[in-house]
Amino acid sequence: MSKISNYTNSTIVAKTSSNIFTYDIIQIGIYPNKNVLVYTAKPNQYRVPHNYIVKTTFGSKQSQKIITCSIQYQDKTPEFKIEFIYNNNTEIVISNKSASNAANLYILQYHELASIEIEQKTGQKPIPKKTKLNGVYVFELQLEQINKIRDQQSTTKRRKPFEDLGNSMQLKRSKYFGNQLLNLFEQQASQAFNNDDNVSLEGLIFSVGAQRFHINYEELNSKNIELQKQAVVKAMDIGGISRNTYRLLAAIGHDLPRE
Repeated sequence: MSKISNYTNSTIVAKTSSNIFTYDIIQIGIYPNKNVLVYTAKPNQYRVPHNYIVKTTFGSKQSQKIITCSIQYQDKTPEFKIEFIYNNNTEIVISNKSASNAANLYILQYHELASIEIEQKTGQKPIPKKTKLNGVYVFELQLEQINKIRDQQSTTKRRKPFEDLGNSMQLKRSKYFGNQLLNLFEQQASQAFNNDDNVSLEGLIFSVGAQRFHINYEELNSKNIELQKQAVVKAMDIGGISRNTYRLLAAIGHDLPRE
């Protein structure tokens, strides 16, 4: 993690033949699974990260531009977004084609806004500029040190697929997931409701692949449990439900008490 802190919220400089790019990495991101991972165009074919945000500064002192670039995978396709401020207004361009496409959509929109402003001031429409930007450098996808850090993160955080776990580990992971959601629920409930409202999460039903899980958060006291059992026995007697039949019902009806 110490290596990551050297880059996150730190300034990095990259030079090309026509530009100097300065980067402030806000969120380093991760590489998605290989079956989803997208690469930039040949010959370099850099990997495209997910959940990545960087502030990029480039251009001369007289015409310096500051933009915020981000990449999020949507339905297995990376979405390249650029945000910038023009005359105190936030402008956004988005592309699901490539980083370079997003970069050139940005420069096109910037020039259009500048042309409108000049025309309003002078009454003359300026000649459109033909400027191209390399999306790899705009989004800072070329830095090998950052790529290595993402690889380390992916190796550390990659979890074994649920279906490959044994029964005890599946149960343990499901309980951990349930406890995490309970903690999150309690945090959000305290913000959304009054403390005297007594908001509680009673249960959670979720599925992992073909397996379905039910977590009951209610803490039933012994009196309630006994009353439930008595009600079940009475219902079985009246309805003529056998013990085996009830077990089958309890297997699919999570609210029914077990033996």
